[in-house]
Amino acid sequence: MAPLLIVIGEFDFPVVRRGAAFLYEQVTGARLARLDEPGQWQSSTGSSRLVVLPWTDHSQTLFKASSLHEIKMWLTRVSPAIGEVAFSPRAFWVRTQLRAVFCILSLLIWFPVVALLVDLVMPGRREPSSNAFISAPEGRFTLVWVYAFAASLAVLFLLWMNPWGRLGLMGGDYLTGLLCATGVVGLAALRPEWKSADDEWQALLCSLLAWLILVAACSPWITAEFVHLDLNSIRFWRFPWISLSVLPFFVLDEQVCRRMLQGLRTARLVMFHLSTRFILAIALLLGFFVLRNGQFLVVLILPGLLLTSLLCWCLAAWIHRKTGSVAASGLFGALATGWFFSVFFTQL
Repeated sequence: MAPLLIVIGEFDFPVVRRGAAFLYEQVTGARLARLDEPGQWQSSTGSSRLVVLPWTDHSQTLFKASSLHEIKMWLTRVSPAIGEVAFSPRAFWVRTQLRAVFCILSLLIWFPVVALLVDLVMPGRREPSSNAFISAPEGRFTLVWVYAFAASLAVLFLLWMNPWGRLGLMGGDYLTGLLCATGVVGLAALRPEWKSADDEWQALLCSLLAWLILVAACSPWITAEFVHLDLNSIRFWRFPWISLSVLPFFVLDEQVCRRMLQGLRTARLVMFHLSTRFILAIALLLGFFVLRNGQFLVVLILPGLLLTSLLCWCLAAWIHRKTGSVAASGLFGALATGWFFSVFFTQL
């Protein structure tokens, strides 16, 4: 019997729990009841073990001390030499908190650095003007429906074909296609008026340099502390294709949030942003559960994707605040998303 350890969360999707039970049964030959509650099951020899952690979803198992403790105990049984490594749940928790604080400080430093960069590249820039904006609730409601309409058409298009499948991404190909199709349809529906500016190239340069600072200065610290991922030469060829594909969506998003909704209070603007991401999440779930696109990883890490999207949107807001350019903030969002997809979703 091959050694096996499976650790899942109580709030994992049912399909994940069923898959874990099936794998455990195939290895051990034992029948399990439905994994609806936390618990532990193991073979008579202790070499195969299934653990359902309480109050945990799929991604939280990476950061819970109880998960690593289960791994350590299992290694002690199946390979005593490896399992002798010391592990303290309390020390792990303290170290995780310190890592989180360190990563937050790394991101906070990015804001004044970008502000200084813009002052150097665009010394004579003007503050964004207060143009007409949509203030009526009906107008905001209409814009939300533009996202819903565009995402629905994108799901239907991807049901027909998905050219981004050639990128070899673990779920990221469907998400890339969804953002691209949603952005194209949304821009066609709104038909925005583009503002020409003499210093637009300077704003785009600032956006590119801000992204390079984020990737070169902040991201290595964050990925080294948590996920240990980088953009090597094998992954890099996907980056420009993903960035170009998602650019229409982020230009649409920035055009709506920074121009058409200019003047809204920050809280209302954040609620609008969250509502659009909720629509995209529904589109992803619809594609997975109804249309059976098979993008399993995207569904599992959907909460993390929503948080990452909010962080990227806040960083793009800072780019627009300093440059006054929708193109610059949209470009930054596309570059950051392209880097994230290339690093995280790539199948090696």
